[in-house]
Amino acid sequence: NGSFGEKLRGLSPGTVFIIVIISVIFFIFFDFFTKGYVMDGISDRRNNVLPYYYIFLKSFKHMAVPQWNPFLFCGNTLFSNSTYSFFYPLNWLIWSLPESYVPSATTVVLVIHFFFAGYFVWLLLQELVRDRFWAICGTLVYLLSPTVMLSLFSNTAQLSAFVYLPAILYLIYTFNRRSVLSNLILQTAANALLMLGGMLQVVIYVIGFNMLFALYCGFSREEPGSRFNVRLFLTAVASLSFAVMIAAIRYIPFYLSTSGNVSFKLGYDEFLKINITALPALIRLFLPEFFLFLNRGEYFQAYAGIVAAFWALYTFLVWDKKTFFWKMTAVVITLIVIGTPLAYLHYFLTGKNNLAFGRLAWFIPVCLSVLLSYTGKLIVEDKKHLRRLIIFSLSLFLFVMLFAVIAYSHDGPLIPAPGYDEIAAKQGMKSDILYFIIFSLLMIGSLFFLLLSRFRQRASVFKAFILAMILLDLLVFAERYNDSTSNPSFTPEPFYKSSPLEKGIADLFEKSNRNFRALGFSDGTSYSRGISLNLYASSGYESTPPLYTQNLYSYPSFLPRSMARHITPRSLRALELT
Repeated sequence: NGSFGEKLRGLSPGTVFIIVIISVIFFIFFDFFTKGYVMDGISDRRNNVLPYYYIFLKSFKHMAVPQWNPFLFCGNTLFSNSTYSFFYPLNWLIWSLPESYVPSATTVVLVIHFFFAGYFVWLLLQELVRDRFWAICGTLVYLLSPTVMLSLFSNTAQLSAFVYLPAILYLIYTFNRRSVLSNLILQTAANALLMLGGMLQVVIYVIGFNMLFALYCGFSREEPGSRFNVRLFLTAVASLSFAVMIAAIRYIPFYLSTSGNVSFKLGYDEFLKINITALPALIRLFLPEFFLFLNRGEYFQAYAGIVAAFWALYTFLVWDKKTFFWKMTAVVITLIVIGTPLAYLHYFLTGKNNLAFGRLAWFIPVCLSVLLSYTGKLIVEDKKHLRRLIIFSLSLFLFVMLFAVIAYSHDGPLIPAPGYDEIAAKQGMKSDILYFIIFSLLMIGSLFFLLLSRFRQRASVFKAFILAMILLDLLVFAERYNDSTSNPSFTPEPFYKSSPLEKGIADLFEKSNRNFRALGFSDGTSYSRGISLNLYASSGYESTPPLYTQNLYSYPSFLPRSMARHITPRSLRALELT
């Protein structure tokens, strides 16, 4: 009869997705669209990423490849930084524009990446779940998870990994719809863009994730008695090989510039001591800020909303071949980050370097998005599973509350953390508990409504409520995260306070052509009190400077990577010698 409800139901899945995703983007980038503020974000972005953009800009306009890094006093090349993104094609949009457009252009590129991260995971979920509504819910769970939001506030290199992850998964899952040649071309392009634009450690994890999925899809043919899909797996391997050849322009110089700088291999006990996730920290799946850590992003960062936490865990009680890969992946990642023998396998395969393997938990939200979408479709179609989910949710709610109360009542930190502030910790724990209670009870109440209500449109009302709850939960958390960062997400000031000095260094760098080593020493790079030795970087593979310089600064004791981002020289003489 032309009612509003029928018109809504008549919209194509693509139209509904576009409406939702544009609304989310407008909310997150509100200051950019309405005030012209540009993305600023956490201190890592301001001090370790954006200063390089002026170097890239100058080099790009002069058809030169930037080699030496004037922001590192020890003379490391730019290639030695694992977020080196000069060859990433989407960044060429930034560097091809006039200098005055750089702040806005970098923000636009982030918007583009954020959109396509949602688009590719939406395509994947539609194929896996076969339900457009729950695919949109799963997309929001993934896109607004702290994993993606942290990457958004950090840099394009980190965010791009979460764009190409679902894209490659989708290409692998829909392999049979295209010719082998088309699959090879598309997967090669996606893998090459991932490698050229991504952060090295995260790129390694994405590649591993994708290859495991290709192996799983090769074995999980639906036809009874079918053999392993050799073409699917070999195409994935071949596309990865071709992508490595394309990205060699980036990674061969990286290897050559860092291989001579590594002065030691970290012992396994020390590796675990620095990076292990304590068992109690797994509660952060429900209470994302329950424990204080020096660097939240490198510990168990797997929150994807209250609904996702409850519903995804319920799927472990339901056997289904389609969810097996996602459940097992989440379990294996968890077993690695808490220090089981699987952690040694990670340590061995990554060359015994000091990689913060807690970052593996960044990939749990993509698993949770799939499992939530599957559960949502299941409980609407089958009341038996709806009843079981209610019982499961009530039991899990009581368990989490019991743990939270015990942890809150505990004297001192349940998990030792540097700089522990008991008053602030108790306030944060209390706030998290209240947040958890409100959203958990709303979620459980919605399940009772779907089960008991006689309202004819109860399923539609239930879906609308769950969608609103997912949005509210994750957007509120995004704002909470934003408020706790060292810089606002958006600022009217382009990049950082000392930008004129940084631009001057970039000009000096460009005029000197190659192999010129200058000191970028300002509020924007070194806080005017120390010299950055590249001890802090986005991957353990380049976590040490040249041996001689390291000895000058670190003798007689070695500072762990997390404590040595900016260190003061031991003496004036050391400064003069360096």
